[in-house]
Amino acid sequence: MSKPGRRKIPKSDLQVELSFRSGGLEIRTKGSIADLSKEISSISEFAGLATSKLSGMAPTTLGEGRPADYEESTLVEAPVIKVSKSTPDNIRALFETRWGKTPKTLDDVSKALEVNAVPDSAGNIGVALIRLVKRGELRRLKKGGKWTYFRIPP
Repeated sequence: MSKPGRRKIPKSDLQVELSFRSGGLEIRTKGSIADLSKEISSISEFAGLATSKLSGMAPTTLGEGRPADYEESTLVEAPVIKVSKSTPDNIRALFETRWGKTPKTLDDVSKALEVNAVPDSAGNIGVALIRLVKRGELRRLKKGGKWTYFRIPP
């Protein structure tokens, strides 16, 4: 008889990979369903600790220590931000960092949002950027045929 409030641990030996993101951190682990079920509390505790300890770190170049088959085109310099449910708020947070002081294209903004686990469509990002320009929160310049966006420090 199981205790109230406790879930039964699955007995499956099926091998799976568990992957989740929190802020700019991605955690992956592999094992059987039964083993991962037993360790889920430890994994959750580790994720919380890692997120809290690493959230204040300066922007980094992703890809350091990457596997040999890692695509070079996926490297992105991006700040770690406190994410929101709002695309404009996430963009605003990106541009409030040192990263946002230099001009960034829509592609740069899109990749930075992906790095922070809050991807959005180019259309939604473009609309949010234009609205932030119209409100005077961002500036834009055309460089090499593309619009670039940046924030002027207060």
